[in-house]
Amino acid sequence: MARRKERITKQDYEECAIFTGCFSRAWRAGKKEALIDIFKTTQLHKEKGMNAGTWGVRQPVEHRNVMLRLALMLQHGILRAVPEMILRAVPEMTPAKKEVLILLCPGSIDKRDISAKLALEQGLSFTHEEIMAALPAGGSKICRV
Repeated sequence: MARRKERITKQDYEECAIFTGCFSRAWRAGKKEALIDIFKTTQLHKEKGMNAGTWGVRQPVEHRNVMLRLALMLQHGILRAVPEMILRAVPEMTPAKKEVLILLCPGSIDKRDISAKLALEQGLSFTHEEIMAALPAGGSKICRV
């Protein structure tokens, strides 16, 4: 049976842009927001003389400025860091189903140290490895509980 193509919504683009920004160098640099470029794979091109891993992008490119904030939550029993907007965007998710643990922003607490801080201050009991896998590279801070 052929699968039906689903349309990509503006909300999908926004969520993807936030993920991209949060898991980019902008988070490591401690920025509060990031400028993200949105384009199609058909706009990518490779020319002779370009270094390995370098690609060009043909215009037009859409630019989107996003706030760098992640909600640490449980999704199907797995600890995940997801864009905060997901919490507002899915109305059928009741607060109990969302299982939001904490909101994080870029900050000065090193990724390796945040697991102990979360365990002490918030009573979260996840392994160091679970927290390390969920968070972006760089420092974080607790935005609000």
